[in-house]
Amino acid sequence: KRAAKRRLRAAQETDFESSSSSSIINTLNEKTYARLQQRDSSLKELRITQDFFSTGDDSRLRNKLSFGSDHHKWRKARKALLRHGSLKKLEIHSTLIEDRILSDTLQNMPQLTHLSLYNNHIGDAGACALAKSLETSKRTLLKSLVLDNNHIFNDGAARLATALASSHLICLSLQQNFISSVGAAALSRMLSQHTCSLESLNLSRNFIHSAGAQCISHALTQNTSLRELDVSYNDNEVTLKCLGDAGAKAFGSMLAKNTHLEVLKLSGNHIGPTGCAAIAKGLACNKSLKELHLDDNSIGIVGFLALCRALETNTTLQVLSLQGTMVPIERNVQQALVQALKMNGTMTHLYSSIVSDECALLLELNRGLRGILKDDDFATALWPFVLERASKEPSLFMQLNLVYYALKEKSDLFRPC
Repeated sequence: KRAAKRRLRAAQETDFESSSSSSIINTLNEKTYARLQQRDSSLKELRITQDFFSTGDDSRLRNKLSFGSDHHKWRKARKALLRHGSLKKLEIHSTLIEDRILSDTLQNMPQLTHLSLYNNHIGDAGACALAKSLETSKRTLLKSLVLDNNHIFNDGAARLATALASSHLICLSLQQNFISSVGAAALSRMLSQHTCSLESLNLSRNFIHSAGAQCISHALTQNTSLRELDVSYNDNEVTLKCLGDAGAKAFGSMLAKNTHLEVLKLSGNHIGPTGCAAIAKGLACNKSLKELHLDDNSIGIVGFLALCRALETNTTLQVLSLQGTMVPIERNVQQALVQALKMNGTMTHLYSSIVSDECALLLELNRGLRGILKDDDFATALWPFVLERASKEPSLFMQLNLVYYALKEKSDLFRPC
């Protein structure tokens, strides 16, 4: 009986909390809806979704609308939305949005800087409508466009590429669509133009294979604006086409020439030892890349050792992610990594099962700005002695920031008498 009473009490408390949360959510929903209808100029950010809110902190739910199955209310909100010209950030997720709304959005919202249409299944027709709006809206301030999971194929991607060639867009995300190498070639032509201002491009989880990778890589040898590129997990389980080693070789050649790209994500693309070695060759002479992601690729020992050799000469890479790369934990592998990190002063984060305690210490030292010592011949000459002491007494590495300061700013204290 006591157990039954406890269960009943718990159920009643849960019902009360659920009803209280629902009341808060509905109140916030109605307030936001009223502000939208009244064209409240202080409403700068808005998220619209068909799903009901999850319970949580009130601040997380502010300026959000959800309609569930109330299609009449959604239609009224859409009309109010097109009359609201002061929005700067708009997110419409998981709804059935019409092409007319897409084509009129930018024209009626000249202050909009961020537009996210995640999971609306707008298809090529919606992408074309949005492209037309981009071309005709000369006053648009749009900087970020997110079109993830929208059933966009090559035609839609090509139409967007044409419209974006002369726009001021900085960030474009087309993750999880149906874009193949044909669409990638169209986007590459956009990247090749001197008017392109794009800094971040996300094409992950599409169907781009080696031919598309070659087009993108060639474009990036000419492009000077792009800073981040994500082409992770591009494989087609039906045709069995993927980026593979051929695509990796293309990106390796690009790295040897490109001087602006800072982040490159190639995870889950069936890259083997040969492809990884090609990337390492380009990395060895690259002067701009800060992050490289090669997770879930079977690079093997050969590919890993090639990366270690590249790290010995590379002076810019800070983050290297190699999780799930099928590299066995062997003594020669760990020794090669330790040797690479002793010669590398910029690497601060390495995500891999290969990282030993000594490697972790070296990475920690790099996070303490060991690289600044490369600017001072005297300080650099002293560094091996500091490193030797740190290797013998790892517990001291937290105090080594003082050593960095002394070697860099007070080096006269260390000069021989």
